[in-house]
Amino acid sequence: MNTCTHLMVAGTICLWLLSTAIAQSGPADTMWAKVTFYDFHADGSNPEFNPDHRAGVYKGMVRDTLSPDRKPLRGPNPFFSQNIDKWFRPWEPGDFKVPVYQSNGRLDRTINASYDTAFKNITIEDSLPFLLIGDGVYLFERSGRNSTEEFFWIDGKGFGNEPEGYNHNYSFTMELHSYFTYRQGLRFEFLGDDDVWAFVNNHLVLDLGGIHTAQAGTVDMDSIGPLLGLVDGEVYQFDFFYAERHVTNSHIKITTNMITRADVRGPVVRRAVLKPSAENNSKDTLIISFNTPILCEDLFEAPVENSFVYKSDGNNLLKGSSYSGTCKNKYINSVKILVDVSSNILQQNDSIGFRKGSIYVTDPEGNHPTNPVKVKVEVNREASIEVTGYPTPASPDKEFDSRIRAAYGPVIGNNKAGALIGFYSKIPLQLVPGTDHYGTADIYDGTANLVQKNLPLKSAGTTGVYGVYWNIKNRNKRIVGNGTYLVVIKAKFYDGENTEKRIKIAVSR
Repeated sequence: MNTCTHLMVAGTICLWLLSTAIAQSGPADTMWAKVTFYDFHADGSNPEFNPDHRAGVYKGMVRDTLSPDRKPLRGPNPFFSQNIDKWFRPWEPGDFKVPVYQSNGRLDRTINASYDTAFKNITIEDSLPFLLIGDGVYLFERSGRNSTEEFFWIDGKGFGNEPEGYNHNYSFTMELHSYFTYRQGLRFEFLGDDDVWAFVNNHLVLDLGGIHTAQAGTVDMDSIGPLLGLVDGEVYQFDFFYAERHVTNSHIKITTNMITRADVRGPVVRRAVLKPSAENNSKDTLIISFNTPILCEDLFEAPVENSFVYKSDGNNLLKGSSYSGTCKNKYINSVKILVDVSSNILQQNDSIGFRKGSIYVTDPEGNHPTNPVKVKVEVNREASIEVTGYPTPASPDKEFDSRIRAAYGPVIGNNKAGALIGFYSKIPLQLVPGTDHYGTADIYDGTANLVQKNLPLKSAGTTGVYGVYWNIKNRNKRIVGNGTYLVVIKAKFYDGENTEKRIKIAVSR
């Protein structure tokens, strides 16, 4: 089998809470996070925005879990929020019920009004720029500090600047939905006002509800993840909700290293590693990882060659291949493919990527690949080697059986007994110049003393099958004692890359 060059794809791929672009050469300087604004009237017609209130944080305004469409539900402790189910949804006419509140923000009664526009809003799709500040950490800040203005992102949009006489557009909400791959070291830090809630895997993890001055909160996934039962490497949902409900200020500051993508190119392959099987007539495994989660069900329902494009010198690695495993979550960020044995010869320039415009590949934002961005296919060469010892235990008096003699005749020669170390490599080995062997083996006893040196690794006469014969004697030509011995085999693959394999064999006299 030929092999491809090893490629290390630079860059930190940390999935997150925002929707952002990952450049294959490393983290982008600016990540644009998709958000949705809902602009409400700030003229007093909406009883839940800009009311006379008692400032402070009110926990429990929302439930601990989201609705099926990933929206906040009214919790046990409302604060001018009886209709919170309308804060993050497009307005639907026909509801004439209007809440009337006590001064403490509790519901007093509900009245039937002559109008249905108390909660009328205008939906605005937008994106926020997060700036790289180092080590994969991104920052978005509009707090009126650090040379930033306050957070009035939709000034002049929606209903325009309200209330009358103010220079900004107050009374709006904002939501952000994304996904992240759970791992150690992920954090989300927030500072701002007013109401803020964050959910991980449908569980409330940050609760800063209420109309208040700028408040700080942190989501430390190292602490929260185990409590939520998150599994390392699995993809989970992140949902963030923000409300600006008072005309005094509007502050926001988000610092996080939990970043994914925001461009609209669709997913790309960021790494592909082939693990050749060391067993005859078994399929190799191609492990492909992506820069963003993709819809698992759509991918698994399609033939492999309908989702991926593979480039090589006349060999189709994907023909006859199939997916290994099943969908456990809605989204996945890596997949294993069983490669057909007859199609697994790799060339130096083999590469793989998604098919352009594939209907079977969709990211959480609904994007499809717009171009077949490919990466080199790496080969995990060590996975292609299997080393075994015969017989077990070995003995200078126990003769090899007929099967071993038939399989390793050129290695054993005329010797009737001893130890045979079988060495199978899916990738061809390089012949040692000026010799008839493909490597050497050294043998050590239990105290690391060298027992034998440079025993030849010879071809067994079958493609990929090699072996080392040991007559159970040391360098002084004396039979060794009972015990366990370490065999260290050194060889080179056909293109000159070194490999070393170790195996322990038992000797019983």
